[in-house]
Amino acid sequence: MEKIINLIRTIARAGVWCSGSVMLIIAILITAEVISRKAFSYHIIAADELAGYALAITTSWSISFTLLERGHIRVDALYMILPNKLKAILDIIGLFALSVFPLSLTWYAYHMLTNSWELGKVSNTAMAMPLWIPQGIWFIGLIFFALTTVVLLLRVLVLFAAGDVEQVNRLAGTRSVSSELHDEIDEITVNKQQSYSGR
Repeated sequence: MEKIINLIRTIARAGVWCSGSVMLIIAILITAEVISRKAFSYHIIAADELAGYALAITTSWSISFTLLERGHIRVDALYMILPNKLKAILDIIGLFALSVFPLSLTWYAYHMLTNSWELGKVSNTAMAMPLWIPQGIWFIGLIFFALTTVVLLLRVLVLFAAGDVEQVNRLAGTRSVSSELHDEIDEITVNKQQSYSGR
């Protein structure tokens, strides 16, 4: 199962890099649209529409990486002083609760996508974008997020059953300040080693 999680992590990292690139392109497009509208009274067609699609798509493709990197926001004032076993139980409960969201959202997104496909719906704009295209890319991202949550939940359940609460916390727990600092130091060390080897 560790190999599956590593594969999911690789796909999630690629997804977040692509999402970042798309948002950068959209930011440039919106900037160009604002400048052209103010300076030349020229409106770039569908800039705002594309920005809306980009926001939905990049969100669905970025949340898996956020989950795997434990970057989501949690109220952990009490959590941090609890025993490790109780932390692990709360992590499992939290991950189970989180998994309900993408599964239910994916279900409704599927019906919306099939409805757009069957009826041939297009956006009510000059662009007339077939809605199944952005909805399909968004839907695939949601499927991937649902898969990520389920696989991660199964993994932490197996680890908890084996008594490895430290590993449960490493995969699903809140990152402490010290662990974040440790990860940053490790990343700097790896980058320095790569730069030296490249010379």
